[in-house]
Amino acid sequence: MSAQSTITYDNEFVQVGDSAIAGWRVDMPEGKRLPTLSGNCPHCQHDCDYPVPEEVLQGGTKSAGGNERPPQLTRLVTCNCRAGHNRPGGVMLGCGRYWLALLTKNGASYDLSVQRDLGMLPAAEALADAQATQNARVHGAAEKWIGGISAVYSLFSLAGVATAKNALDGLSSGQRWLVAAAMLAGVAAAGTALFLGYLAAYGWVRMVAVGDDEKLRLWHTDEGAYAARAARQLSWAIYAAFGSLAAITIMMMLVWFLPRAP
Repeated sequence: MSAQSTITYDNEFVQVGDSAIAGWRVDMPEGKRLPTLSGNCPHCQHDCDYPVPEEVLQGGTKSAGGNERPPQLTRLVTCNCRAGHNRPGGVMLGCGRYWLALLTKNGASYDLSVQRDLGMLPAAEALADAQATQNARVHGAAEKWIGGISAVYSLFSLAGVATAKNALDGLSSGQRWLVAAAMLAGVAAAGTALFLGYLAAYGWVRMVAVGDDEKLRLWHTDEGAYAARAARQLSWAIYAAFGSLAAITIMMMLVWFLPRAP
């Protein structure tokens, strides 16, 4: 085992010079706006690959707006080598050290250097932490929202006023259809909210084949897209829940205020 392999894991910032990353590559994957950085960790010297993140979840906001490649950006690069470093439980990769990278646009690619402005460190650390925890955050939010959707369903007890005996007496056939339409819209919206909230929290439960490398890559890609997909589903679940509430309110107002035949 090499001496570098015996370095004990420690989550800490290290200041490095440009010479320490002189061998790093900047590759532009097809279809991506930002590059992947590859090279030896400046601290443990083991191979690392770092896809530069384009967006982070904060209600789905992008970390760098637009479709154009930004002229300059700072990212925190954390060692994610696969060598042994006496890592604590739950940590699967790296020696824990991280450094600040500065990417400067150069034609269709980027030049890589060390970011010497340490004022960018807190923001870069916050972005890295948000990236690392976004799957758990959106999963937790979706699980909690299922309870909120269940509360919306409890509002349907109010709909008893529309189905109680004599509640629709005196209404014409067309007026009754209006009440029914509002009721059905509320039920459909509440069902949609529950369905999308469940998908956001748990996904569509199924067995997925990973019997060969291509299937394994497809599964891993889909797992990586979970947070963005779940955030969209959760957003639509929230819209649907409020739509259900609006439909129930409209139904109640129709029952109360539609003119009735004497």
